[in-house]
Amino acid sequence: MASPLFPFSSVDRINQINFSMGTVTFATVIFMLHTNSYSISLHPRTWVRSMIYLDALAFWVYYLSEIVKDSSSCTQFTLLQMVADVIWSFKDAFKFGYIVYRGLAIVGSKRQWPHVYTGLLSLIFYWYYIYLTYIPILESPS
Repeated sequence: MASPLFPFSSVDRINQINFSMGTVTFATVIFMLHTNSYSISLHPRTWVRSMIYLDALAFWVYYLSEIVKDSSSCTQFTLLQMVADVIWSFKDAFKFGYIVYRGLAIVGSKRQWPHVYTGLLSLIFYWYYIYLTYIPILESPS
């Protein structure tokens, strides 16, 4: 129960925070564009920028799915949610690859490929999650 000092319960407060998701990502994209630090390449040093772009794109698709939810079929909504998760899977692959790259750089390792293998392993696990989550919904006759 909410008290007069705290008009919202903790669950309500967490739900309010959840509604502001993506704000930091879009603000970071605007900051990167403003400071001319928007270029990306295949080198792991620029993978953070790739993560930010993919996160913003995934949030945009996710928001689009929430808009479409009321005016279209469940299949279109689910497909857009799945597309957002696929984009987030690439973002997470860049994230985990970058973490491994930086960790190896900190300890002075000269290994060339562990950050790539980590990203690919992340993709495999995330795509398996997507398969288990969305395929039964999309294959249902409704």
